[in-house]
Amino acid sequence: MKVNFLKLTAILLIFAGSFSSCKENDDLCTFTTSNLCTDDVCIKYLEVWKDLFVKKNKLTECYLYRHIELDKSSVGDWIEGTSITICYSVKVDWAVAYNCDQFIIKIKEGNTLFPALNVPRGDYLTKGDIEKIIDFEAFASEIIKLSPSEKLKFKTMDDAIDFAIRKANVNTLDLTRIFIDKATGHISLEAVESHYEINKCIFVTLDLINGKTNVVESVCYYD
Repeated sequence: MKVNFLKLTAILLIFAGSFSSCKENDDLCTFTTSNLCTDDVCIKYLEVWKDLFVKKNKLTECYLYRHIELDKSSVGDWIEGTSITICYSVKVDWAVAYNCDQFIIKIKEGNTLFPALNVPRGDYLTKGDIEKIIDFEAFASEIIKLSPSEKLKFKTMDDAIDFAIRKANVNTLDLTRIFIDKATGHISLEAVESHYEINKCIFVTLDLINGKTNVVESVCYYD
């Protein structure tokens, strides 16, 4: 795929504004730019995402550069209009969680959904319009809540799993995922002890920031 390097440079500049204000020895995250859309509309709304992501979560831009690694972005049409999707990794110490945000950037002309929202229909939306839509959670638009945590409670994944095993009073746990908890914004771990022979699974979630543990016993599968 041919890459427009001028537009690629524009994307990088969006995320380079505060490099000079971060400490020189900080480990700044990199960006997988080959997977990012590079047309003018995408570049414009990628910057909108960055601004709203930082504002919504009360992050410093240095935090963004230390802990967020862009993976891919795309703009696409659907029944209600046109939306942008931005996917990225959140890295805190050894833990890496993957997430995708999306929001509508152009509501289809004549669309009457969410009449309480005073935003234009048929035109590209401003940052202020998009902020209203995200606050209203309209048109499948969401930017995840993210806590600006710099350090985890556990030095290694093994330490976290051992802690969860003790808290859940189980013999072993297999990691299923690392994710961002939508309620707290904390990077968290999910693991399971499986007993397929009796169709019983014990699901454990562990908040990697404060150590809060939740244990749920359920079936492993449905017949």
